[in-house]
Amino acid sequence: MSRGRQDERPSRLYKESRRFLAEVKTLGARVRALRQERDWTLEEAAEHMGLDLKHLQKIEAGDPPINVTLVTVCRIAEGLGVAVGELFPVKGKGRRRPH
Repeated sequence: MSRGRQDERPSRLYKESRRFLAEVKTLGARVRALRQERDWTLEEAAEHMGLDLKHLQKIEAGDPPINVTLVTVCRIAEGLGVAVGELFPVKGKGRRRPH
């Protein structure tokens, strides 16, 4: 069976895009800020989140090729006691995302 038209932006290429790289940095900075607000070490935060310390370090550093799954995002939010949406600050009020 033919797959038809190939994806115009497959995941492996998207991971190199400016948007993805910026979002990875933003997520890492937000997780770090929330952890520091709680006065937690990386070790303490990893324990609260049920994550491997090295994985949390990579997330906070925002250095690709990190690819955080939704499960991990949920574990981070739960460990920090925040809603998932709080990990992704809204930029530019009133801006609509293209479909």
